[in-house]
Amino acid sequence: SAQLLAATQERTARREAAAEQLHQLRAQHRPPVEEERAACAVRLPNGARCDLRLGPSDPLLALWWLVESEYTETDDDALLPRDFSLSTGFPRRSLRRPGSADEAFESAGLGPGQHMFMVEARGRGVPGADGVGV
Repeated sequence: SAQLLAATQERTARREAAAEQLHQLRAQHRPPVEEERAACAVRLPNGARCDLRLGPSDPLLALWWLVESEYTETDDDALLPRDFSLSTGFPRRSLRRPGSADEAFESAGLGPGQHMFMVEARGRGVPGADGVGV
């Protein structure tokens, strides 16, 4: 259907834009002292995992860029909705997508060490992007 085609094209554009944002972040990245960096792992909707190391002043949005760029839906998967959130395991916290790259990683109360996140998809109303199976 036309609606599914439009949703698929929009998701592809988001994937490409996120990959470019991550590339730019890594290209201009001046890593802080290793002890200050956080090792972040994100469990994708299909069970795969992707990893990123972030410093305290790096954009929190980089975690969303990571998911957007690394997750590739198969024919059986629902499209990843734009408004997905990330949750931590323990203690459980849900993080909403930041409005801009100006919000720093540390502003979410996250510090150095290891962090595990899971994707929580909440999109509704667009065929193929309703979060079913996510």
